[in-house]
Amino acid sequence: MEHQAPPQSAVMHIIAGYWLSRAVYLGARLKLADAVGEKGATLEALASATGTRPDRLQRLLRALASHGFFRAAGWHFRTDAAVANLAVGRTGQHARPRRSRTRSRPLRIVA
Repeated sequence: MEHQAPPQSAVMHIIAGYWLSRAVYLGARLKLADAVGEKGATLEALASATGTRPDRLQRLLRALASHGFFRAAGWHFRTDAAVANLAVGRTGQHARPRRSRTRSRPLRIVA
């Protein structure tokens, strides 16, 4: 008999995927790969470079580090080899967030 996960875990899996996609988007929008650079940077330097609050930036960096985008050593962060290619200054593929040309409409729930 095959084991099926409870429905709650399926919902949590969808929610966690959304959180990760938003974290990656925000990291790209803040150009974190560029700010970290090849040598790495401290949390304070990254917060200053990106114009963000250190406590909130730390949460974002730790979330991205837990999925292999960055490596954290205390308050110092480094890019992983795969993420280093996302830096805008690198040759090859660039991960620049693009603005949508269409405006999204607010979701209306009809009873």
